[in-house]
Amino acid sequence: MKHQTITDSLALEIARPTFGIASDYAELALDGLTESPLVKEIPVVKSLFALYKTGMAIRERHFVKKLLMFLREFHADSTDNERTREFREKIETDSAFRERVTEHLLVIIDRFVTNEKAQILAQLFRAHVRGEVLWEDFVSLSIALDALDPRSYRFLGQLAELKPPFSVQNSDSSDEAPLFAAGIANRFGTRFSITPLGQTLYTNGIKPAHKH
Repeated sequence: MKHQTITDSLALEIARPTFGIASDYAELALDGLTESPLVKEIPVVKSLFALYKTGMAIRERHFVKKLLMFLREFHADSTDNERTREFREKIETDSAFRERVTEHLLVIIDRFVTNEKAQILAQLFRAHVRGEVLWEDFVSLSIALDALDPRSYRFLGQLAELKPPFSVQNSDSSDEAPLFAAGIANRFGTRFSITPLGQTLYTNGIKPAHKH
């Protein structure tokens, strides 16, 4: 049997999940993930356990949990269309594409401090798979997400409800600074606004991730 790398295992789990029903992923007991027989059936987790065969420290456990949170969120919606089928075929057959996608996912998920960011990333990645977000934009979105203070999610939600959305006149809120730091805000004169990238981050990532 051919040995699977972590990138190959992740690609397989994205294209053809171990658990065929989304609810199976939702039932995973992530708190006890290193002892769960169900979790250990996932090929990418097997590969990681093999990599950490000398023992899993807190950082490694956290990474595995974030990866599982990403996969669970990504597979929570089993809606299929032509673009998702094309993506599945490409990630299975094109090794260069597969490596580019999975390496970026592994690196960025490893960087996240919170599990919630892995869930938001899954929503953004689903938008990419469906053809709603270009790959280059997905990469930029994931970098912005990594830099964003989680306390900004609520403020972005408030800005989204404005008319027009994501833009406010004469604002000097202290909540603006983290958005500038993440590179998703602009100020022109007295008007503060969220960049198109930041709007996509909220609309396609943060908002749907907070619906459940």
